[in-house]
Amino acid sequence: MLKACFGLCAATAIWACGDGQAEDDYLGEPLFSAHGSVLSNDLELTRGVTLGLQFSHWMPPATVEQVIKAEVVGSFPSAFTMRIYEPPPPEVVVAIVPGEPAFATGTLVAVRPDHPGWLRQQTFGSITGGPLVVRTCTRDGQCRDIDLNAPGCGSPPDYRPCHPDDPWTVYNPTGQTEDYRFIYFAAAAPAGSVTSRYFAGGLPIAKGYHLLIDKGTHEDTETTEADTACYLRAAQRANAAVNTRHGREPAASIDSELAVELAGEQMIAMVAEGCSQPNVRWVDDPNTASLSLTFFTMNSFTP
Repeated sequence: MLKACFGLCAATAIWACGDGQAEDDYLGEPLFSAHGSVLSNDLELTRGVTLGLQFSHWMPPATVEQVIKAEVVGSFPSAFTMRIYEPPPPEVVVAIVPGEPAFATGTLVAVRPDHPGWLRQQTFGSITGGPLVVRTCTRDGQCRDIDLNAPGCGSPPDYRPCHPDDPWTVYNPTGQTEDYRFIYFAAAAPAGSVTSRYFAGGLPIAKGYHLLIDKGTHEDTETTEADTACYLRAAQRANAAVNTRHGREPAASIDSELAVELAGEQMIAMVAEGCSQPNVRWVDDPNTASLSLTFFTMNSFTP
């Protein structure tokens, strides 16, 4: 259910590979750091791919993507430390529960160092036939269109025939036993708040980056029938709250422009129903995390 709640440029994106930073390049204290290794991949990592956090936020009629590149040191990809020195930009830090801290949720990705960092993406057409065009624009107004239904495009997630290998490509980890989700809170969440109960079992949450480890999409999940029933009740409760607020039938479908509003109601409903999340582990200090990553080119998507 966590994934249902999440669909956020930096003035300067700084990264480095190798033995470390020269003294003159000291960047200050990182906001978070984590250690890891790439266990398996078919990326040409020697061409200079680096790691970053990708944040997305639905801003009708488009999705806004922000990539914050990491400083990567050590023996990448076999063993490395990644560090982030800046928070997500304001465009993607969203308050979805009234009166509670705004936050942004990012996933770990691999990008080229010249990835533009800020992209706005709209989709035109239909998946059922005819053109299905994804239009992506950078902050400076450079745009391009890709028809995902064009001959030779294949099917998701393999869109390699549709596009060249270029700076806009984002490589997503895949086939892992755990998914890593980095959450940045713009302010502290006190103990017992909806935010703290939803993410951290009711414990207080400090301002800054935190880590969730989610195995909810894998075979070793621990979800019970009672969990599933609770998720369903929470989803129905959230839908009804949003629809009633807008003068619609409680069981009506939710319009896409209400996605952020629905996400907040889902958090509130999950807490109110007492739903557990057995497949999600809260890691308060990401500096203690050890990340095991798998990257495959076929899982990449260039918008």
